[in-house]
Amino acid sequence: PEDLRLISTVFLIDSTGKNANFLFPISLVNPLQLIEELPEMTEVEKPIIKKPKLLVYIEEKESRYPYILQLIQVFNLWVKMQITIMINGDEFPRIYSSHITIKNIEKTKLADEIANSDIVLGNGNIIQKAIGLCKPCIIVGERGFGGIVTPDNFKSRIKNGFSGRLGGELNEYIPERVIWDSVLDILDWNEKQYKELLTANYNLLQNQKTENELFFEQIIQKVSEKHRNIEKNSTIAKFTISGIFGIAQATKEKYVLVNKSTRQIHANLEKEETDIIGLFKEPCTVGDALERSEYSSEPEEFKAFVSELVNEKILDIYED
Repeated sequence: PEDLRLISTVFLIDSTGKNANFLFPISLVNPLQLIEELPEMTEVEKPIIKKPKLLVYIEEKESRYPYILQLIQVFNLWVKMQITIMINGDEFPRIYSSHITIKNIEKTKLADEIANSDIVLGNGNIIQKAIGLCKPCIIVGERGFGGIVTPDNFKSRIKNGFSGRLGGELNEYIPERVIWDSVLDILDWNEKQYKELLTANYNLLQNQKTENELFFEQIIQKVSEKHRNIEKNSTIAKFTISGIFGIAQATKEKYVLVNKSTRQIHANLEKEETDIIGLFKEPCTVGDALERSEYSSEPEEFKAFVSELVNEKILDIYED
């Protein structure tokens, strides 16, 4: 948006955060992992696996070249597995073996595909969905290899949106062996490991969902309360200059209000307007500012102008 005064808080529902950190002041950004409603957890039991079913979906968020094409030759060698690869669209080069099935994600129900699989490999949303369905997950994405999702690494993996290796580079090379070893590790889990790990992952995801919802509600309440305080306690509330803006002198009698984050001129100011804004360099009430100003004989006009400054977020309510 052109006018950051209209923004109080940005809820960042994104795996990388780079775009929001570029567009908005970091003080406004609150990373928030979007977690869908989880299905009710049923009894987790390790299935009898004769020919493992591997479901693969790698979201392409940053790369122009489909990352799955770098892995297809690896999957072609895994002839003892049934592999389903989800893609966006109907077209995929015929470079895959007969044990591999290609499906258009837009024409299938992803939850059913996950439920019918033994292991899920990919990044982003499919990993989250698979955890919610108590399936073993291996993170492989545009930013490398994130490994098997376990209770020990869950927090760090969800923090980067299950996107790949922590700190991974775009389209970095992944050795075939590390993926294959992860598959073998999962297949080697005993009944107890299988149940404990997947149940713990599910509970951690559910807890994270609850934490996110509470965080969201608290932010909304805080912002709402702040504005109610401005309306109800305008005479006793303290105000100060918003951290978004700064004042620069253009000429002897002319000043400009500058947006610190975009470095753009927000408004031209007369000296009298600048003087009033300057009264709030240190937090004070409107009444205190009025007493120190040259406008004590014009209280209504002064208060109206200050109210305008508050509405435009040039002045902000001061919170101890």
